[in-house]
Amino acid sequence: MKTKLPIMIPFILILCISIGILVYGLFTSSPPDVNRMPRPMEGEGGFRPEEGIGESFKWLGTIAVWLVAFSVSWYGFKRLKKKTKVMKKASKYTFRWHHWAGWIAVGLIAVHATFFLVTKLSDPNVKTGIAAFIPLATLAVYGLLLQRALKPFIRLLHKLLAAFTLIVIAIHAGGTFWAALSAVVAAWLLAWAYERHKQKGLPSKAS
Repeated sequence: MKTKLPIMIPFILILCISIGILVYGLFTSSPPDVNRMPRPMEGEGGFRPEEGIGESFKWLGTIAVWLVAFSVSWYGFKRLKKKTKVMKKASKYTFRWHHWAGWIAVGLIAVHATFFLVTKLSDPNVKTGIAAFIPLATLAVYGLLLQRALKPFIRLLHKLLAAFTLIVIAIHAGGTFWAALSAVVAAWLLAWAYERHKQKGLPSKAS
């Protein structure tokens, strides 16, 4: 237990911080004041974060969500009982690259979040985005620890944190997340159907 405690402390802290920011963003944000004069960044003739360069930073977040979806797709391929060479390679490929996809997603979200922290700090979506970024970055660190020390307890924390991160991303990204998740599930179903189809043509061990 003593050896697990140093690993559990940051895990618990990250969960508490992320949940606290998430609750704050969802339940304490005041509704917009329609009588308020627009700020230079938001008003007529001024810079609007939703347009121009702001749209590009939104796309960074969208790409990051799809990269996160790719990162978790390897789990379904791993669970599949693979007998064909195609699916064995697909499982190996997704596992090999899911670490890099996760780190790239962390970098993109860092840039994405920094921009909207500066331009739209009062937006509740910014707070839920921060709540999603913190466990995602921690998840990447735990993944790095897994590569260096394949300990079952770290793997368990990695999976639990991944599940929590996906929930927060779903709250923040909404439809983008569900579209990416649907694509991953569709890929799993196609892989399963392909395996079933190919296995019918494979000779059995008994023969």
